[in-house]
Amino acid sequence: MQQTAELVQQTIELVQQTIEIVQQTTELVQQTSVYQDIQLQALAARVVSVGRSKSKSDFGFRLLTTSQLNERLQHLI
Repeated sequence: MQQTAELVQQTIELVQQTIEIVQQTTELVQQTSVYQDIQLQALAARVVSVGRSKSKSDFGFRLLTTSQLNERLQHLI
């Protein structure tokens, strides 16, 4: 009887840990998706900018290089 109770308790703990892992994994995937979306938007803005004026400035803001963008977005990972 006591062994069954211990097994049930261990199973509950494992399920709780699994839920935490799934939540953390979901957060990481969402952060990665946001990071990739921002990279694609920045790339599209740079292509538009170069196509229009061959200038690094368009729409009233300075576009970042890929390395600058990566540095600023590292906190998302």
